[in-house]
Amino acid sequence: MDWSKEQEEAELDLSFLPPTLKQLKKFSELLDKEGVSFDEHFGLEWTDSRMAYHQTPLDVLPFMSPGVDGIHIGLLTDFGKITDLEQAFVVCILPMEDPKNAVQLLARNPKEFVDYLNSDKHLLMLYNAPIIESKDQYQRFLQEAEEEFEANSKRNELDLKLRSFMDSKEIVDVYDYVKTAVTAKRNAQIVLPTLDGVGVANFGKTGGAQDTISFELTEKITLEEIYTYFEQASDDRKLAFIRDAQFTGVIFEDLELKAFLVKELKKMGCDKEAERLKSYDW
Repeated sequence: MDWSKEQEEAELDLSFLPPTLKQLKKFSELLDKEGVSFDEHFGLEWTDSRMAYHQTPLDVLPFMSPGVDGIHIGLLTDFGKITDLEQAFVVCILPMEDPKNAVQLLARNPKEFVDYLNSDKHLLMLYNAPIIESKDQYQRFLQEAEEEFEANSKRNELDLKLRSFMDSKEIVDVYDYVKTAVTAKRNAQIVLPTLDGVGVANFGKTGGAQDTISFELTEKITLEEIYTYFEQASDDRKLAFIRDAQFTGVIFEDLELKAFLVKELKKMGCDKEAERLKSYDW
């Protein structure tokens, strides 16, 4: 591991990593000490919140990236509702994609993310999830990738090493796992859909009668209308509005609205998300 890379990784703020991802980082560091590049063989490097783009949901904590096109992987905290990040969904952000495809679910939790890493060797569902629409199409992508890249005995050796070190397992049907199992679990949690596809999860808390109040984000809305809406809406609907405002870019274009939403996030106890919104200058 060269000095510059070692210094760069030392400066990353990954203090939030749950035990599984800390163990994965330890594995990558052990490889580096052996003169083997984790990035080269598994296709991912460590990153942190500095990787976030305006498409990165405020409640996503970036921790890995393939190093191209701004793509990054993060933990979805559901605005701090997930206090045990071992239970957080792992999502992939693709900033160069159409906005509706910029956020993709990748794994149900960090443990299964390691299983995914051990199974999708070419990261096909990370790079191509928006355009892969069937299992047959995934298999064609896989066949093309296998033909393009020669069998890598070193990667096979490292896969076995990773499985032993992390007690991980292979996901036999990667397409079905990502597109069906992961999506089904997320859909079961969502109480309000949002434009980015992430939705707002409730986790058993009810918003009462206020949840009947809805609001459509359009170019014609005024700040006064938004203020009135927030006076009546439940926290779930406020969070849905914030997701949609970020998706449309309105949240970054109107400084007065941005300042208002920062205050509203703090009122709801979402201090970290409020700070992230304040830090976004675009």
